[in-house]
Amino acid sequence: MTAVLDVARLQLGAWRWLVFGWVILALSFGINLAIATLGDASFTSGGVAVVPIFGTVLASALVSQWWPFAAGLSVTRTRFLQANLLLAVAVAAGTGLVLLALTALESATDGWGRSLVYFGVFTAADGPGQEWAALTSLYLLAWAVGVLFAAVQKRWGGTGTAVGIGLAVVVPGAVVALATVLDWWPAIGRWVEAQTVTGAVLGGVLLAGLLFGSGWLVLRRAAP
Repeated sequence: MTAVLDVARLQLGAWRWLVFGWVILALSFGINLAIATLGDASFTSGGVAVVPIFGTVLASALVSQWWPFAAGLSVTRTRFLQANLLLAVAVAAGTGLVLLALTALESATDGWGRSLVYFGVFTAADGPGQEWAALTSLYLLAWAVGVLFAAVQKRWGGTGTAVGIGLAVVVPGAVVALATVLDWWPAIGRWVEAQTVTGAVLGGVLLAGLLFGSGWLVLRRAAP
């Protein structure tokens, strides 16, 4: 466990990526607050989505930039990814707590005095515990996407990355087209409405585990 913690601390050298994400979030919040100030009605923004996006960016940077450095120090792939997963859980949990605190402050100030809903987007959550779990699982899922993306890039280079991005675009597009042609949307809507936040959180964690495990399998045959 001590060795894993040492490798996790090594990966903390990428803290600038994490700080950069919060800087972008602050700028996005400032812009949305200015827009809400200019308007008369309540304003709901999706700008907080930048947080999981930067989770993906941070995870990808750690694998693509810091794994070669760690490998040069004789850190194995398994040890590196164990530390990466530990770091992912810690960062996701901390991020969830910060966003939960900002959501509470937003609610206490009636949307920052401008009826702005920026952080409190998980209105379906039943209490702060569930909301924190939803935020944390979403960040973990985004992180796992970044790990898999970087692993594919390391294993197959630009060609693998292009194919992966293409599949990520084409497959969902094909599913959407098929659902439209076969008129599945009403049934899909009913299924979504029947889901609980707890179920969504568990599903997100399972999917994150699947993506992270896939990244580990790909990285096993990749060169640093």
